[in-house]
Amino acid sequence: MGNQVKGIVDLRAGEDTYRLHYTTNAICELEDVAGMGIAEFMAQRLSGDKVGVKDFRLMVWAGLIEHHADVDLKKAGQIIDQAGGMAAVSSVFEKAFASAMPEPDKDAAGNGAGTA
Repeated sequence: MGNQVKGIVDLRAGEDTYRLHYTTNAICELEDVAGMGIAEFMAQRLSGDKVGVKDFRLMVWAGLIEHHADVDLKKAGQIIDQAGGMAAVSSVFEKAFASAMPEPDKDAAGNGAGTA
């Protein structure tokens, strides 16, 4: 079972369940394959209504590799298909990715309050 508090979200694909988890290492792998930082990737790829299929597959793959190291890009595409396609997987991806990138806590003055 996933643990959304830790950024782990389950993805059902046919009879199998996969875990999406966007760890620092997973995001670094995405950056390596994309050839750019995550902020630039997200700004370029997710601006407007069009997300390329290759980009979506790359984002799902990056979320899978922490718990499913044997999954390559081709297998990630097969998992997307088995899970019902991009539309079906989008909400799961969004939950997992949002969990990995939580908003910083803000104090009463609106300043980021960090814990060291």
